[in-house]
Amino acid sequence: MEILKKNVLKEMEEKSRNNLNRGIDIAVSVLKHEFPFITGWDYKDKPETYRSSIYLVLMADMNLASEFYNSPIRNVYRHSEARVAYPFSPLEISTELNEEEKYELYEVIQKSLIEIYDEIPSELRHEFESYASEIKIPKELYIDGFVFEKPKEDINENKRSEIERNLEAINLILSEISWDGLCEIWVEYNEVDGDYEIRSKSTKRHFDYDNINNELGYLDNTLRSMGLRTYIYTPWYVENCEDEVEFLNESEEETTNYIPIIEEIIEPFKNEDCVCEINVWYDEEDDMYSVYLVLGTEELNGKFYYVDGIRTYRNKLARKIETEIKSYLPIDNLYVGSYGKPNCGWKPLNENWYKVPSSDYNSLEKIINLTMKEKYWWWKDIKINTLNYIELYGDVQIEAELTVDEEWGANQWREFYPISEFPSNKGWEDNDDYRRVSLGDIMDSTYAEVIRNDLREIFKYTLNIDVYNMSFRNVYLIFE
Repeated sequence: MEILKKNVLKEMEEKSRNNLNRGIDIAVSVLKHEFPFITGWDYKDKPETYRSSIYLVLMADMNLASEFYNSPIRNVYRHSEARVAYPFSPLEISTELNEEEKYELYEVIQKSLIEIYDEIPSELRHEFESYASEIKIPKELYIDGFVFEKPKEDINENKRSEIERNLEAINLILSEISWDGLCEIWVEYNEVDGDYEIRSKSTKRHFDYDNINNELGYLDNTLRSMGLRTYIYTPWYVENCEDEVEFLNESEEETTNYIPIIEEIIEPFKNEDCVCEINVWYDEEDDMYSVYLVLGTEELNGKFYYVDGIRTYRNKLARKIETEIKSYLPIDNLYVGSYGKPNCGWKPLNENWYKVPSSDYNSLEKIINLTMKEKYWWWKDIKINTLNYIELYGDVQIEAELTVDEEWGANQWREFYPISEFPSNKGWEDNDDYRRVSLGDIMDSTYAEVIRNDLREIFKYTLNIDVYNMSFRNVYLIFE
């Protein structure tokens, strides 16, 4: 048997040496464990096109990318394949990030691929000969875009079988979980999110006992090591194991009285890492409870080494709080979000939010139109509805109506949505007759940054403000 094994391994090794693709196969397979939305790869150009580099296109699953980045798929990508620069480009998160943040997220994947490929045996890697000597040097791998298949709506039979196998494996692991007060623990598969959701019932509260945290932490690490996408809910609290989970009674008169209850529920989360404070309020006009985590940027940077780690921690903590509140209160009108400040000890010396007076719009519009018409033939007229400025972040929030040349708009539209009819001034998204085309809908990031730089200069000259962030999603277009 040992001789047979050695012969087989030798034969496999000889075949591998003749197949340089195998090194990339191995590297991408390892990369999948860290970024499970990656499904495969292909060469962008022939391997011999560049002397010292190879450019790859990574295949990706849009639904899995949506789960990984905890962000919905953008409507324009829901029904078609996509070739994009970043793995999060088809997601809503891409509209919230600036170019630097996008590159940082992409660079995490790029660096991981390089580190993995460096560990592959040299005989399985593409190489080139040094000019200075006959030494062979491995070529560098670079990611040049991502190709997403059309999002799958249904789970096929193979996937169903895989889910069943995973459920059996998880249940086997759950049978080993135990803490003082545990009544029961179980798993359910969420077909919408693609998560294996772990729920439990306990006579001891989650945030009061370290052994519960340790058990759930062990469970989380074990399931992640298996490459499973899981979400572990906070245990439901009951007085006795025989009790059903009870929610507070809801009535119209008691609605706004939920604030003190929510504040009591979230109090333990103020001790979580990087949390400066947690604010809670109720908006009667919108009938919405809002819970906002205030996180210290310096504290986050000290704990995490890359942007995605910060984002994952922030989203996970917000979801944890939402789950905890909903396990006690029967409310759906709840939003849990977060924002940052320089550090937990920071206090503003003056008001950071500046609402540009509407009386200034007239002169600002004139300067913008004069400048932009001279540079861009398609620019006709801008009408500002609201303009706000957050000094701390250099963030301009603008809502405006921009009149542009219709022929230019149609050409831009066809570039981005070749299979969709140009909607001109009518609504264009499915099931939304009032969704107007915005400037951000028909511009790539490079073109948008050029326009953004022009407007930055105008704002600085006219309003004496430095602009870092500015979105065009609320600059709606009128075609003439």
